[in-house]
Amino acid sequence: MMNRHTCYQSFLRLFAVTCLAAGIQAQAQEDEKAPASKIEPQMAMLIECFELDHRAANQLIREYSPKAANAGGLRDHLGGMVKNGKAALVETVWMRSRSGQRAKSESIRETIYPTEFDPPEIPNTLGVVPNPVKVKVKPGETATAQAVLPPLAVTGGGGSGAEILMTSATPTAFETRNVGTTVETDAVLSNDDGLARISLAPEMISYHGRQFYLRPGSENVPWGVDHISSPLFYAMKTSLQMKAKPGHYNLLGMFTPPEKPKRKVIALLKMDLIYAN
Repeated sequence: MMNRHTCYQSFLRLFAVTCLAAGIQAQAQEDEKAPASKIEPQMAMLIECFELDHRAANQLIREYSPKAANAGGLRDHLGGMVKNGKAALVETVWMRSRSGQRAKSESIRETIYPTEFDPPEIPNTLGVVPNPVKVKVKPGETATAQAVLPPLAVTGGGGSGAEILMTSATPTAFETRNVGTTVETDAVLSNDDGLARISLAPEMISYHGRQFYLRPGSENVPWGVDHISSPLFYAMKTSLQMKAKPGHYNLLGMFTPPEKPKRKVIALLKMDLIYAN
């Protein structure tokens, strides 16, 4: 027959086992009620640019403008024109980002150019750097170098025929312009992953030579004195805020390519979701 102490210990063990079993059962019921953990998707942005005839582009825009948020038909039409040689796919950009984070894609060449100059000046002193020339030496003689002084090239001109030396204009400030394609996005996905709010700023920059600034009557002045120049850039860009559904093509805009007034560029965007564990 068990004494009082032994019975008390047995009761404690039974009570502990009962509480543990009840706790495990309650946790299992809560796990069944709780929804499965949501996988956060990433967004994939595909931007395509098609170049085609102005009249054909105008007709497509008027036809598909009401369906700009679901422009799959326009994409198929442009794809058919590319196969038939009536259009050209001139640019493609693909990038991915997380919801609420900024993403940027660049395919560029950095072009540095001066923007400010010090004007030409008349130097206070003049000097000439000698140009060494090799001389044939007979056996037993010491080789020397002769300094050949080239004639001075002067600029300017006056009524009396006087010639004046001037320094060239000196660059004092520079800027950098990215030539190529740049796309920057800020996108936020809705809670049900069915809609995205996108801020988009695509741009295509091309370089088109230099423009020279001459003072009247200085066309015959030697290079570097009055021939100050700046680069010429051409930009096709837009900045917009839009809504997009995953898997749908969206019409972004229409642009005029450089030096092609009878051609147009139509830009499309497709946003897809990427699920990665």
